[in-house]
Amino acid sequence: RLLEDLQIRNNRVRRVEGGGIWGNRGRNVIVTGNTTEICGDVGVDFEHSFNCKAIGNTVRDCKNYGLATFFACERITFTNNRVYQGAAYGHGIGLCGEGVSKQVSFIGGTINTKGSDACGLLTVGANVAQDVLVQGMRIVAEGKNGIPIRVLDNSQFQIINNPLISGANPAGVSLE
Repeated sequence: RLLEDLQIRNNRVRRVEGGGIWGNRGRNVIVTGNTTEICGDVGVDFEHSFNCKAIGNTVRDCKNYGLATFFACERITFTNNRVYQGAAYGHGIGLCGEGVSKQVSFIGGTINTKGSDACGLLTVGANVAQDVLVQGMRIVAEGKNGIPIRVLDNSQFQIINNPLISGANPAGVSLE
């Protein structure tokens, strides 16, 4: 069963032990103008979801990922979101879980991570994402081992027209 046609707009979610805005099995969900801060898991997350959008959200200091998709999502768009992860927190974007997420876009916005090993965008596992667009993003990974964009064993990524990809690691975009 799916949760359908939902809007989550202009909320502040702070100091929660789990996900800030976490959704499983959603369809046509729009998450816009929210602030999530200091979360024990993820900031804005779609799992097993379809036709969902996250627009203009601010995410700070989430343990695992600021923005994420898990478990075979399709047609997910993240537009003009801002993610700031402090030194004790996780990656900016995570594409994770069993099953292949398809047609996932990250358009505009800012990702800044400060953790020693934190990446701006990271795929976790083989074949977890395909047909992914990263466009118009400013991605900075400040930790000594962090990589701004790290794609591991996945395919069909477009990384285009990004005004800034910067990090302390020798690789700006690592395709492994």
